[in-house]
Amino acid sequence: MDIIYINWPADVDPIHNSLHQGQHCLFYNPYAQYTHIKIWQTLQDLCDTANRWIQSEGIDGFLADTRNHFDIANLVKLNLWSQNIRQQGIKKPILILHHSDGHFDTGVGESRIKLAQRINGMDRLPAFLATRSEHAHLFSDWMKVTTFDQFAKCCGAEPGDQFLFKLASPDADYGISWYEYNSPFTRAVGPSDDTCVTVFETWYKSNNICFTPEWFDQLIDWESYGLVI
Repeated sequence: MDIIYINWPADVDPIHNSLHQGQHCLFYNPYAQYTHIKIWQTLQDLCDTANRWIQSEGIDGFLADTRNHFDIANLVKLNLWSQNIRQQGIKKPILILHHSDGHFDTGVGESRIKLAQRINGMDRLPAFLATRSEHAHLFSDWMKVTTFDQFAKCCGAEPGDQFLFKLASPDADYGISWYEYNSPFTRAVGPSDDTCVTVFETWYKSNNICFTPEWFDQLIDWESYGLVI
């Protein structure tokens, strides 16, 4: 599906459209559990990938292969976001996708789940959950979200903030599969992948370490390595 770009508030309502005339439903819970949600790449997986590449090809080879740039950017972003989450908590709700076979995964927010797992006491997160209407009874303790206004307010959005949505088809297990929104807060903690790769190169050549999940807990002054926040 195409990405929908829309500023809040708006006359068009993508959330209403995502419900497909009652076939789908969307819920919100500010304190949702996440331990049952499938994670596609753990922090250990990311560390193992980076360590194998650096050991095999050296740091220059790791950096030169553009296939690695997504993982390199994730190393920087996850460390940066970990610091931000510890200071301010998680502001942007994750999006949980409930499948008809009963399993759950994320449309948005896997990174936040991975980082929350490393923070003592952060066993619940703000979350949206998308599913088909025949499963709505399973989430009777969640708040139903039926309008763009409700959705934006759950995100803590300000008038004028831009949202991006991907809606699923009427026969899918959920009506909305992904969302993003641009606000001064989200822009402040979202450097580009190219920027992260450049900053990572400067940082790594001054540190030269083996990555572990504990590394994401470290407070790194990325600005001193060229990151503009």
